[in-house]
Amino acid sequence: MIKVFIIDDALLVRVTIRKILSQYSDIQIIGEAENPIDAFEEFYIKIMQEAKRFLGRRIIEEIVQEIQKVKENIGIFYVPTSVRDKLLKVFDVVIKTFC
Repeated sequence: MIKVFIIDDALLVRVTIRKILSQYSDIQIIGEAENPIDAFEEFYIKIMQEAKRFLGRRIIEEIVQEIQKVKENIGIFYVPTSVRDKLLKVFDVVIKTFC
């Protein structure tokens, strides 16, 4: 059973991410990766693959629509930097993978 909830506590977020990552031993922990954005891309794609398997295509399409909105907002409101551009490319990969 998958529970969806909003996490307000930053410590709980870190603990939750570490627990999830412990299930995927082939992914480096984000804090230890050479490039955290690359680790985020691999991690996010794996999580989305699992979610698609358990939740179905329709829910994944809704999630991808939300990711698209976040991507558009980052593109509009964030100051152009190499990090922002790399993050937008990660979102592009995730969106194309699951559309």
